[in-house]
Amino acid sequence: MQNFVTFLDTQQKTLQQVRGIYDRMSVLAHRALDPSLSTSVGGVNGDKELLDKEFGELSDELDEMLNRKVNGQLLFGGISADFTEGVTDDDMATLTPYKTTVDVGTTSGTMTIKFSTGRAPDQIFLFQGELPDSLNSYFDASSYSGDDNDDRDRLIELQDELYDQFEDQGIFTTGPWATPGAAKEIDETKLETDPLGNNHNVIQRNYDTFEIKFNSCEIDVTKKFDVDNNSARWGTNPHPTAESDKYGQEQYDELKNLGLLKERSPDGDSTLLTMVGLNYNKAGKNANKAIYEIDAKFTPSLPYNDIAVPSTGSIYPAISFGKIDCSHISSSEKAKKVLANLEAEIENLTNSMAQVAASQRRYENEIHHMEDMEVVNEAAAGKITDADYANEATALAKKSIKMGLAAQVMSNAANLKDVLIPLTTEHFRSNVLSSTL
Repeated sequence: MQNFVTFLDTQQKTLQQVRGIYDRMSVLAHRALDPSLSTSVGGVNGDKELLDKEFGELSDELDEMLNRKVNGQLLFGGISADFTEGVTDDDMATLTPYKTTVDVGTTSGTMTIKFSTGRAPDQIFLFQGELPDSLNSYFDASSYSGDDNDDRDRLIELQDELYDQFEDQGIFTTGPWATPGAAKEIDETKLETDPLGNNHNVIQRNYDTFEIKFNSCEIDVTKKFDVDNNSARWGTNPHPTAESDKYGQEQYDELKNLGLLKERSPDGDSTLLTMVGLNYNKAGKNANKAIYEIDAKFTPSLPYNDIAVPSTGSIYPAISFGKIDCSHISSSEKAKKVLANLEAEIENLTNSMAQVAASQRRYENEIHHMEDMEVVNEAAAGKITDADYANEATALAKKSIKMGLAAQVMSNAANLKDVLIPLTTEHFRSNVLSSTL
């Protein structure tokens, strides 16, 4: 337990050093906004380049701190998060959209989305930060009338609002994505006669996968389409709400060209991630309220690092701090982005420091409690030992007394013998003499 408290102490001291670096970075970024600063001329570094160089060195120092260890244990780690349940469409055909927000404790990482929609297209949005309160009513199931046309039009309003919000907070959206067949298995009996899934209506859970790796500098989207999800096998998608009649890579390219599938490097001003799942609808078309299947998980840039606390059985969750991905302030635009990033990271750092401080107090108290229990146990053991000693001493005293009494009795018997024998002898002699005379 004491080793774990030492681990926490080292964490806290390191986080205090990080706070000092953040403060210095903030000063440098603010200075970089000064329009009067000189820039490099003729190979000679100007003021902005010198500020940027120091900023980069501080960023490297943060990288080094993230890799620090105590007794072979990494001090810091990332937080994994599962978004699946929060945006999973249930088996009831409704138009209600889904939204979930999770604090992942960092402004960078990888989101993996596995999506099976069926031919009726559905859409996933990923944002950094919470959505405006003005959009909350769209996610209240009780606010939908149950009239398909009215609810469809309301959902179209939400789609437009989300696209507008994407320009400020967005990271990725699938656009109106479709996969062949149904999102779920719809006829198990046909699988017996059509095990290869050649029947368009019997395809089950053919997921297309989007892996979105992002930070506040860049974003990279890796796609992996199910081998069965292609237009060559199934032909075009006839669904009336589909914006593309293609599947797989062809669909991806077409939706991106239409500006419906979008990706964006976030500002890094929040450690919150918000995911939205909805049925894609079009004006004048029948309401699309078909279900979809999704699996969505966030993986941090840092390794998973939860720790089992000794002697308690409890788990101490990993904490981390941002290393400031955009480690340049060579322009005013970059400096502004860094300042936004720093604001979010300082808030996360403050939360981490509070968490460590609370854990320090808790486990220090646990150690004091264990020490007090040890003293009590030692005192109790001492009392038991004293009682045992007293019992032994009493028994020994009794035994000594008995032995003393026995010895005294034997001594008295011996003395009596010494007295009686001479008397007996004299009496015998007197009798002999008397008989002789």
